[in-house]
Amino acid sequence: MTVDNSENNTENSTSRTGSQAGLRAEPLADMAARLADGQKLLGLDISKRAIGVAVSDGARRLAVPLCVLTRRQGDAQATADKLKALSESHRVGGLIVGLPLTESGDMRVRVRSVRGVMRSLVLLGLACPWSEWDERHSTQAVVRTGFQAEGVRGKRNHDAEAATWILQGALDWLNREQ
Repeated sequence: MTVDNSENNTENSTSRTGSQAGLRAEPLADMAARLADGQKLLGLDISKRAIGVAVSDGARRLAVPLCVLTRRQGDAQATADKLKALSESHRVGGLIVGLPLTESGDMRVRVRSVRGVMRSLVLLGLACPWSEWDERHSTQAVVRTGFQAEGVRGKRNHDAEAATWILQGALDWLNREQ
């Protein structure tokens, strides 16, 4: 089950030229149009303590959980390096970042926090274009459905599962638009 969140894909887009390239999310359709054949997408569910990561297949039709990265204060470079390595090893051309909107769709502190994390990661060398996707209820959905990622275990395994839910929603939207 996915939610059509296409309205979130046009806000805060900027030109990808000069020093501002990558510092803001861009519309999903624009980012996807520039992907080479076989390039994959990573889905990210960013929380205070962790980043859940999911990856698409090369056809960009199916999302699967990949891992959970632990975030430690003052160690953003290590997180950026891990995401760069994952992007390179999985032939990733873009990121789908869960946007934690409120129930009414408002952007509050958590949205600013997620965008701040992404800007920091870009400034630290993560050079993938990124788009935002409404992540409301993603964690509750994976808990409610009993979705459990094979191979992703431990206390924070719902982060990778939520990233999968977020990425699958974006993939479904992209495939409907084609």
